[in-house]
Amino acid sequence: MSDDRKLRQAKTAGSESSSSSEDADLEAFCAKVCYEEITFDSWRTGHTLLDLRYPLNIKEHELALSPKRLIKLSRTVTTTLPNGRRSETRERFECEVLLAENLKDGYVFHFPGLGDRCDEAVGDLLIILRISA
Repeated sequence: MSDDRKLRQAKTAGSESSSSSEDADLEAFCAKVCYEEITFDSWRTGHTLLDLRYPLNIKEHELALSPKRLIKLSRTVTTTLPNGRRSETRERFECEVLLAENLKDGYVFHFPGLGDRCDEAVGDLLIILRISA
C-alpha cells in the first residue's frame, strides 16, 4: 500500500471520531442562532440607497459627561450633466447629536435630507448609537 493511501486512511479514521463532537458543537451553536424573516418589500421600505448610516460608538459613562457630539461626515452627491453623464463628488458636512443619559444601545437618530444625494433625490442620515461599558 502506498504512503499516500495510508495517510488518507489515517486521516479518514481520525475524522470519523471527531465528526461526532463537531456535529454536537455545530448543533449547540445553531440552537443559539436566531434570525428574523422579512420580505423584500418590508426591507425596501426601511432602506434606500441614498440613506447614510453612521455608527456612533460611545462609552456609557460619556453619556453623562457631554450632552452633545459633533460628528464630521461626508456624503456622495451625484448629478446628471446635460450630456447625460453622471458626476459624483464627495461633500463634507457636520452634524450635531444631542445625547441623553436614558438612551439605549441601538437607538437611531434620524436626520431627514442629510444622506447621499442623487439629482433631486435625497437620502436620510441615520446615526446608530452603540454604547459600550
